[in-house]
Amino acid sequence: MEDSPSPENLAEKSNEELMRLSRQDVKGAYDIIYARLYGKFVNVAWKILRNTADAENAAQEALIAGYIKRGKFLFLSKTETWLTRILINKAKDIIRKNGGKKPAEEKIGEAVDDTKEIERGEILDPGIDNRAAGNDSQADKKTRMMLMFLEECIKKLPEEEKINLELRELNNIAFKEIAKITKEKFGYSSLGTIVNRIASAKKKVKNCIEKKLSSFKNIFEK
Repeated sequence: MEDSPSPENLAEKSNEELMRLSRQDVKGAYDIIYARLYGKFVNVAWKILRNTADAENAAQEALIAGYIKRGKFLFLSKTETWLTRILINKAKDIIRKNGGKKPAEEKIGEAVDDTKEIERGEILDPGIDNRAAGNDSQADKKTRMMLMFLEECIKKLPEEEKINLELRELNNIAFKEIAKITKEKFGYSSLGTIVNRIASAKKKVKNCIEKKLSSFKNIFEK
């Protein structure tokens, strides 16, 4: 009988290898999957639920359910993809529980504390404020400003377009999984409607960024 892998060896393994070991009840194997995916899952769930506490609950419940159901995992699919489906179902359960309504304390459009944004991964370049401005090249400044504009423009989108755009373009969620969410939140699951919402969101973000860039044109040309 082989010895159980050490924690160091486990950390080097892929999620699929860890899932196999988890199914064999190797201690610590699933813990690494949990640690790797928890932050990302909170981020994905927040884009659906728009509430930090609900997003954290959905992520926790999904990853715990994944451990309980690990015997049903088919290795033809990726571990993260399989667990993401569970996450989306947990988010849908919370939507139904809330009656499709967002908690008042985190309405779309309200100012959100930067600390919470970084925890969710919403700030694309959290190290910006820690850099010395004098050491930045013009290209660096423009890149960081573009990222800032992208964040600002996405936040201005209507909730429906924002959710479709973020799930598909920022988190690469499959269309069939997005359809489950839009069916629960907005009453439609048509691929054509989802694609149209994403296209509309992209156009609005592009126009918004171009408008902001024109306002800062002189800065870039210095």
